[in-house]
Amino acid sequence: MRDFTYRDIDIYRPWDDEIPWRDVAEGANPDGIRVAKLDGEVVGGYYLETLPHSRFVIRSWFVYAPFRRHGVGHWLLGHALGLAESYGGRVVGLDLGSAAATWLTDYLQRIGFEDEAGCLKFELTPE
Repeated sequence: MRDFTYRDIDIYRPWDDEIPWRDVAEGANPDGIRVAKLDGEVVGGYYLETLPHSRFVIRSWFVYAPFRRHGVGHWLLGHALGLAESYGGRVVGLDLGSAAATWLTDYLQRIGFEDEAGCLKFELTPE
């Protein structure tokens, strides 16, 4: 693997054969799935589900182990928030489940997520 930074990562809608089903729930709406690629290889991704009332939830957010600690997860998270906003979203939730590491919850709260009944939410503000 070559040296890279998060700026070398491109984020796309996946081709049908690129959807990482092991990391995204089977039957997920492909319109909300995005994959991060480095030199054509899928290195991570997310699944953003649309809910009623201008709400969204990130159901899956992942970076494969060899590509971690390069800012890829942060890059993907920013992309997911931007996608939700472009679809008129006002609130984006992220359910980490009970297995979430403390450092991850702390990181998400530092960048603006707030805890609401065990689910972290990020409020988007209209321009």
